[in-house]
Amino acid sequence: MEEISVPESLSGERIDRALSLIFDITRTEAIDLLSNGMVQVSGKSKTPTKSYRLTAGEVILIAELPSTNDFVVLPRPDIPLDIVFHDEDIVVVNKAAHQVVHPGSGREDDTLVQALLARFPQISEVGEDPLRPGVVHRLDKGTSGVMVFALSNPAYEKMKTDIASHHYRRIYLTMVEGLLDTNSAVVDAPIGRSDSQPRKMTLKSGGRRAITRFEVLERFERPRDATFVSVELETGRTHQIRVHMASLGHPVLGDHLYGRPDDLLDRPFLHSSNLELAHPITGEEMTFSAALPKDLEIRLHHFRTA
Repeated sequence: MEEISVPESLSGERIDRALSLIFDITRTEAIDLLSNGMVQVSGKSKTPTKSYRLTAGEVILIAELPSTNDFVVLPRPDIPLDIVFHDEDIVVVNKAAHQVVHPGSGREDDTLVQALLARFPQISEVGEDPLRPGVVHRLDKGTSGVMVFALSNPAYEKMKTDIASHHYRRIYLTMVEGLLDTNSAVVDAPIGRSDSQPRKMTLKSGGRRAITRFEVLERFERPRDATFVSVELETGRTHQIRVHMASLGHPVLGDHLYGRPDDLLDRPFLHSSNLELAHPITGEEMTFSAALPKDLEIRLHHFRTA
């Protein structure tokens, strides 16, 4: 049984859309839950219709959320896959921008996991979630760069522990709006989901601890103020770099969610450039890297030559 109190931000919202936003399910899945009598609202004797408008403070009760086992993730050999390294236990890839890592929330096709299934079918048996086989960390859809997957269950268990213990070193390259006034700093501020905009994350008392370290690489005053930055994650919260940099008044260039769009980029200027880890089985220290992709290299060149 899932239970949640309706926040002020969703007061007046249709219940089918609210369920989709809160529980990260599709609108169709939300409507199916309502149609099958799986949803109740406190104080109401009947199951609400999909068009029922919520009131802040009402409690939504859901008997059972949709099971990921209802979906079958199919291999897609036609999806490009840039493999940096692989052995029997891990595979490291250079993820393309605009590529979703795994199916979910209504997107069941064109994912990185499907490309991996085509090349490494054994990954289908790795992990706890059939929609996320081998997945031990994520990159946002708009973020490019190096990431690692488990190809065996012993590797998966060790990698999940290592990541939770902050044993991986993850370095990103980003361009942020404006001129940072310090050459390096640590942002230690908890992050949680926004009450007013459920698809956004925000600095939040009571949120999960998030630590971001950054170092300025270059500053530009033309064609407009911007700073090229190396960022290291000590934790890995959703949208962590984007939220922390925006909280400093320097959102990531091209980040329409936390800043503003960029005329010459169709995604945030954010790239996972380096990943350092101990091999989960052999213990060997390993370092992987991915150069800036063409779109970000061109945008950086615009600043350097302005």
